[in-house]
Amino acid sequence: MKFLDAESFLTGLIMKQDWYDPDAVFVSEESVEESSEEADADVFEIELVTSGLNSSLLVRSDPSIDKGEVLGRLYNDDIVIWTGQMVFAEVNDGSIEPWVKIRTSEEIEGWSRLYYLHPAQYENLKLEIKTGME
Repeated sequence: MKFLDAESFLTGLIMKQDWYDPDAVFVSEESVEESSEEADADVFEIELVTSGLNSSLLVRSDPSIDKGEVLGRLYNDDIVIWTGQMVFAEVNDGSIEPWVKIRTSEEIEGWSRLYYLHPAQYENLKLEIKTGME
């Protein structure tokens, strides 16, 4: 299964299970930090590569096009580190997309749209999402 197909499947599953609340699209930085403290025991690092860009991918302070301050820019084939934090937020056309918290080679930590990122080593990569509901 291609990465974007998996992303589309995952987004559809989340919406089908009523886990998505359109009134709660933006997740505050405080909420993300609290949930990351709980998940520290399960921290992992995956290299992601940027692709499909016409110009650059912005790294933002928050997963929001409107509220996130621009911290840096990524270009095709740049490599970043993802430690597993992901939220869903609105993008330009009003659609909802996954955003991931990343760290660049310049040690900038921020949020970018997952749409333009894929695992450097995707062969045999299987990710399992666990929620606090289990």
